[in-house]
Amino acid sequence: MTNEAAEQLFQAAQLREAFDKVSNADWREPIIATIDAKSYILYEAAVMFYTGTQLEVAAQITFPGTSVVDKLVVKADGYRLGPCGP
Repeated sequence: MTNEAAEQLFQAAQLREAFDKVSNADWREPIIATIDAKSYILYEAAVMFYTGTQLEVAAQITFPGTSVVDKLVVKADGYRLGPCGP
């Protein structure tokens, strides 16, 4: 997803709120977080918008006793290790 696509799909406040939920105290560090599976596109857009890096699914968490994916463990290189960093 590009920054332009992120801006077209979501409002700046939505991107900021989502990024704040997955980023660390130092927002430039690599990202690893657990998110709601249904909100993946929002988090993907937020991470791309703020860091220029791609959010990847590291693991899927299903509802107990089912194959329905409820949560995702996601990761990204983050700003510092991405194309925007030093």
